[in-house]
Amino acid sequence: MPPTTAPALPIRSPIVEPEPAETVLLADGSPLRLRPVRRDDAARLRRMFYRLSPATIYRRFHAPLTAPPERGPGCLIWADLYDRYATVALIGDEIVGVARYDRLTPPGAGGGSDAELAIVVEDAWQRRGVGRLLVARLVAAAGRRRIGQFTGTALGDNRPLLGLVGALFPGASVRLRDGEYQLRLRLSDFAPGPSPAGRGPG
Repeated sequence: MPPTTAPALPIRSPIVEPEPAETVLLADGSPLRLRPVRRDDAARLRRMFYRLSPATIYRRFHAPLTAPPERGPGCLIWADLYDRYATVALIGDEIVGVARYDRLTPPGAGGGSDAELAIVVEDAWQRRGVGRLLVARLVAAAGRRRIGQFTGTALGDNRPLLGLVGALFPGASVRLRDGEYQLRLRLSDFAPGPSPAGRGPG
């Protein structure tokens, strides 16, 4: 059964305000709304999870899950919008994609600038520019929160993610180890490419 409750979403830093929502027109004219995750997104994220194909679930979570994780790094909803930040993409009132980072060590002397990146886009909205827009929003938010580098792991057959990484981070370090690709993406290498034709406030 899907979970019926979600953890609270405390805001860790009162200094860095959540980014405002914006609406972007995709190439086919569909209006895509981008904004930080909210407390009331739990049900939307659960619905999105159950619309994902088994292959997409396996590529995102590296396991054949039948329900979304409620806790831990794999949880889609958990974010404090500072050390753990998530951006969602919506068509109408339904979430069709989410990108997040989780800071690996506390900020301060000797650490805090690396964060683990994860992204998933609903199958029906893949290869339409949603992933690129989510990553661009996440990079901007991460930079404001003293993140300098994303890390991540991609399964060997996750060509869509590897292609996205190659397009957006030309200087990415991508190394194959034990059948998985280890990713290191410096935010300073981010190259978003051409902007979509239509943008506007949320």
